[in-house]
Amino acid sequence: MALLELKDLHTFFRTKKGIVKAVNGVSYSVEAGRTLGVVGESGSGKSVSAMSILQLLDGNGYIDSGADPDFGKVMAATMVKMEEGPYYAIPQYPSVHHTMGGLVIDTNTSVKDIYGQVIPGLFAAGEVTGGVHGTNRLGSNADADACAFGYISGYFVSTGELPDFIPDL
Repeated sequence: MALLELKDLHTFFRTKKGIVKAVNGVSYSVEAGRTLGVVGESGSGKSVSAMSILQLLDGNGYIDSGADPDFGKVMAATMVKMEEGPYYAIPQYPSVHHTMGGLVIDTNTSVKDIYGQVIPGLFAAGEVTGGVHGTNRLGSNADADACAFGYISGYFVSTGELPDFIPDL
């Protein structure tokens, strides 16, 4: 008896240019104690076949419906469908990027305590801060962020005033 039996698998995708037959009539079976290797050129349907078997493909349904029932991801209106290739991928690995949400600062770069009160004489800038960033920010602005807030902090510490380019709130 086969552990996995696949008969005439078809997986098609609708695109702006028509139907793409990513997998068209694939059949195989894997018996207990046996190994099956699926090989082929890039784009030949290996991954799509596996994802079809595992029922992980929904096309662009999550974007269309505006909801991700599997992971609860927010489906923003700015998300777009990827309907035309070529597509490229690179391996990604988790890492610690920075301490988002560390010290909370105000527009003077003064550090606030847990009650929201300014701690006199304590200033901060760069990735040790978090309050001015909200809950997320793009990773590519860390240098500009550190330089800008570092300048503001240094200027404020040395003069007691904000630089001229900072508007009064």
